[in-house]
Amino acid sequence: MEFVRFCYRRSGVTWPELYDEMCATAARGTYHGLDYEALATFGISFALTEMPRLAAMTQRVVDEERATRVPVLRVALAG
Repeated sequence: MEFVRFCYRRSGVTWPELYDEMCATAARGTYHGLDYEALATFGISFALTEMPRLAAMTQRVVDEERATRVPVLRVALAG
């Protein structure tokens, strides 16, 4: 889940664009040097048969991240 959170925080995008970010991150080993094979040992698989599970996992992370976001107040400046 932390891998997904890392990718979401870097990109700010949701599924399916988040899948692209996760693939790029795994290909480069950007997250603690973990590549596709290493991530699979932690339950993160990019196989087509695992897409529904991966999509659900990313949605959970996005929901959690959005729930903890502090609202930003926008103020119009007189000028």
